[in-house]
Amino acid sequence: MPDKRPLRWEDDFSSKALDTKPFENSTLLSDWSDEQRKRVVSGYNLKELSDYKIADAIKRDTLAVPSDDDREGYSRGFDGYYWLSGLRDFRVAQQSFERWNCKPDRILEMGCATGRVMRHFVCQTDMSEIWGTDINHRHIRWLLEHMPERVKPIALPALPALPVESNYFHAVLAYSVFTHIDTFETGFLAELRRILEPGGLAILTAHTESTWEQVQSGTGPAVESFRARLHTSIPQFEDHVKQDLPKGRTGFRHTDLGPYRGQVWHSTDYIKRVWGRFFEILEIIPLAHSLQTVIIVRKPKR
Repeated sequence: MPDKRPLRWEDDFSSKALDTKPFENSTLLSDWSDEQRKRVVSGYNLKELSDYKIADAIKRDTLAVPSDDDREGYSRGFDGYYWLSGLRDFRVAQQSFERWNCKPDRILEMGCATGRVMRHFVCQTDMSEIWGTDINHRHIRWLLEHMPERVKPIALPALPALPVESNYFHAVLAYSVFTHIDTFETGFLAELRRILEPGGLAILTAHTESTWEQVQSGTGPAVESFRARLHTSIPQFEDHVKQDLPKGRTGFRHTDLGPYRGQVWHSTDYIKRVWGRFFEILEIIPLAHSLQTVIIVRKPKR
């Protein structure tokens, strides 16, 4: 039987560990055309930003914009929408903090990529420490080269062991992360609980019944693009999606190699029953992160 393991052991647990290729970034916000700025300021019809002064946020952002190849598939060819989608998710987090009386000064974003969301915490807040983790070493190298010192990027394997002290962070973010953790989910939940201070918030996302229903019968570019990716990479998904989302947790793998193995779906009942063992479930908000459900949880106070 041929050996299916990658030639480099690092690729079992992480991605691009030995990458040294230089970065070719996109145009700085300060060099955007008037038309591009106008489209971004209009918000691309993102309702989450209807009360936000986007033009002022653009002026405050002086960071590099990663190229299409260095932003984990987000908004290829559309720098403005890439930037704006990060602002949207930053705003979702901000509003959650306000609703639950959380005033974070130290946060961690798990699965931060090249800072799509993180850049807005850097440019739009005065938080003293903004940490990020990712299994793609190239992303972490980009952050080290382009972000200020209060950003602390960590390259990690796809295993539930975060090398940070307990009870340290006021808040943790994990956008589109638990949608891909198909083996060590409870280990990661326990790790997030450990590193949060008592009473600290975590903002997590998942594919739930609302996502499933959108894939079944929804319309629009986001739905059609997601549906096409699923049907191409996971052929067996075509038959499953004709039925209701199964109760519990359902995973689909498109490869047996490396850390990017597939898609994971959660029923809301499962989230309450399993995630609720580690955290107090505060809110479950369908379709608040594009097609994903936002789950806001809190570490119990002692």
